[in-house]
Amino acid sequence: MSRIISVVGYGGSGKTTYLEKLIAVLVARGLRVAVIKHTSHPEAFLGSEGKDTDRHFAAGASGVALVGPSGYSLAVRGPEPALVEVLGKLEPADLVITEGYKTGPWPKVEIRRRDSGQPVLSVRHDELLALVTDGEEQGRNVFSLDQPEDLAVWLLNWLESDHGTDG
Repeated sequence: MSRIISVVGYGGSGKTTYLEKLIAVLVARGLRVAVIKHTSHPEAFLGSEGKDTDRHFAAGASGVALVGPSGYSLAVRGPEPALVEVLGKLEPADLVITEGYKTGPWPKVEIRRRDSGQPVLSVRHDELLALVTDGEEQGRNVFSLDQPEDLAVWLLNWLESDHGTDG
């Protein structure tokens, strides 16, 4: 079973940019990583305007699959599925990282910008696995936004311990 963590933070905090770097480090160290990104923007599923996927949806299709030599993508119109349903559609991975799921039982890694002007997310203390920041915060499991390698090493150790949460 895959281990699951959720990377959370306000819009514009740099979650995706940070994850690109973190994933690259984890994969280079031999981990199979999958990502599930949550969005509250319905237009994210329409495809580029005028392209085939958009045209199929505009014609009334409830789902569109794009299949080719490098893989496939599946877009389905309908109610938002439960995260566990989406997990079942992914290829096996050592670690599944969700981006943007602020609720749910999985351990959270919060991305926090010093000058965001936003309050601290209300992630339960027992769910907060780590904090990644460009600020001055100190403490256990606080990592620099500029050093994704540090969090990657810590996550690898965490996954090897009994502390990782099975999904």
